[in-house]
Amino acid sequence: DLHSFPTRRSSDLGIDLYEWLPDGSGVVLAASDAVQPRLPDFYGNVRRLPAPPRSSSLFRLAFPGGQIERLAPAPFESVESLAVSPDGRRLAVTGSGLRQTTDTAEVALLRLAAGEETRRTRNLIYEEGPVWVGGDLFVAGTGEAKDGRYTGTEARMYRVNPADLGLVRIAPDLRGHLNQLVPLADGSVLAISTVSTGMRVVRVVPASGALRTVREQRGWLANLVASRGGGRLAFVAGDPSHFAEIYVAEGPDGLATARPVTDFNAALSREPLPEIETVSWDDGAGTTVEGVLFWPPGRKGEKGLPLIVDLHGGPFGEIGRASCRERV
Repeated sequence: DLHSFPTRRSSDLGIDLYEWLPDGSGVVLAASDAVQPRLPDFYGNVRRLPAPPRSSSLFRLAFPGGQIERLAPAPFESVESLAVSPDGRRLAVTGSGLRQTTDTAEVALLRLAAGEETRRTRNLIYEEGPVWVGGDLFVAGTGEAKDGRYTGTEARMYRVNPADLGLVRIAPDLRGHLNQLVPLADGSVLAISTVSTGMRVVRVVPASGALRTVREQRGWLANLVASRGGGRLAFVAGDPSHFAEIYVAEGPDGLATARPVTDFNAALSREPLPEIETVSWDDGAGTTVEGVLFWPPGRKGEKGLPLIVDLHGGPFGEIGRASCRERV
């Protein structure tokens, strides 16, 4: 419990994110600079907060004792993730402006010593999910600059060039939209990507770009984590017949035969489930778009059923308007 340490006081910190230092000596925090004044609640569980948002900074919290050191101002208005290098000397931060435009969604790199200069990437790629493999930093990046303007693409794998913080594309043959990168002790990386309406886990060797698929998931898979030596992995997965459970695999090669270790949702999985159908359409610009249609249990093909539309990235990420309730 980070709020139990006698720091500035740490209980006064509005902690947004934290990441452990590799040697276990403490954590790096993204936290607010000032105490948030409490305003009266209204409408039950809805709470009014003052504006503009509080400024944030990066801190190091040492264990034991809870001494806290301010490292630098947060490089973004909205900090989204932290990643400490294996040697504990560098910190990668991703985030964006409050409006989350692509020209503000970058990677910031700083050394873990107070007063060190913070450097930032500058491009039209939306960067997220940083991971370190030895001294190399990798990110998932969506979009690209074309003729000086942003062009949407699926998320790809990039290495951050330490000299100029430019992005170097890795494994261009990696298919689908990259969701997560997980480093392994041998220097390879597990990449989770969405391909069509399924998901895939691919082992990538960054130096050569070599790829090997280690799991195909008909459904969804997320939150993959690896033990320090990479001998055991855990993730959350679900499919059309099973609600999400936690799975464990013995090493990357065991991902295909990973076993569930929880049955939290077994009762739900025994209930009548919808029939699932993959649908596709032309987006009007020459690209095929795919979606998933969930039919009510036992009612596939019926006419006049109410339809709820869940927009990917919507409504704020969509151009134009769409109704959330239609009739088929």
